[in-house]
Amino acid sequence: MAPILSNVFSTSDFTDEDRPSIDIDNRNFTECYYRGLRNPPSSEDAYKPAPMYWTIFAVRLCFVLVFEHLVFGITSLISIIIPDIPVEIKDSIKREMHMAREAMKKAGKSCSNLNILNLSNKEAVSSSNGSYNQKKK
Repeated sequence: MAPILSNVFSTSDFTDEDRPSIDIDNRNFTECYYRGLRNPPSSEDAYKPAPMYWTIFAVRLCFVLVFEHLVFGITSLISIIIPDIPVEIKDSIKREMHMAREAMKKAGKSCSNLNILNLSNKEAVSSSNGSYNQKKK
């Protein structure tokens, strides 16, 4: 495996328009070394990505996919663990429903007339806008 810093660009491959006009220390440079994973100018596929480039690219892509799925999994787990409605609120709703049933029984009225009592506890607790406000319409 070749070191990463051994990539070479032949300055003779510059076009006249792109060639640097200033020589450093009055020297004529024939090669420029750069950091990258490209084939050398002497190969058939000059300056095209080397096989190691594609290997590293695939590893990076796999890392991104694994990281994204890991974040998605953790956020899903957290949303399952943390309830949408606190336990105190659920208990309060159940208590109010029980008190409403008892009040209806004391008044001698049928509990079937009260729309909120026809709801299951799960529906009453899970409504986000408040079950009492929805049933007043």
